[in-house]
Amino acid sequence: MNSIETLNPFAKKTWARLITQYPSWGPYFGTRDKDDLEVAVPAPLESNAGHLVIFTTEGKDLWVRFSAPYMCYAIDDLDEVLSVIKSLLNDEVWMVTIIHDGEWVETSLLIRGQDISLKPGQIAQFLSWSGRHDKTLTGS
Repeated sequence: MNSIETLNPFAKKTWARLITQYPSWGPYFGTRDKDDLEVAVPAPLESNAGHLVIFTTEGKDLWVRFSAPYMCYAIDDLDEVLSVIKSLLNDEVWMVTIIHDGEWVETSLLIRGQDISLKPGQIAQFLSWSGRHDKTLTGS
């Protein structure tokens, strides 16, 4: 990673919280744009997630995503991001994207075992960190 000194205050605070919780992730820390943080942790080999990416934007917004298209989710604060990361890594929460007629509809986090309602023509792609719970559902 470039020097932490180049990061904006929110990115520095995010970096500090993440590196304290996940010290082995140090090699995956980098910068985004000129002064925001991006952390890209490789997924397990069996996973379709690609990477778990945590990033800040414009010195005020916080996001998590997988590498797959449309798998990006806004986070409210640093406590929530730590909770979401833990839940994703433990396969307690999955990332789900809903597509309709080839167009993105929404991306959300779904607690394992939670039901989802799809409209006719919608397709939901579920990705879990481990890859063991990945699935695709089609609305009817």
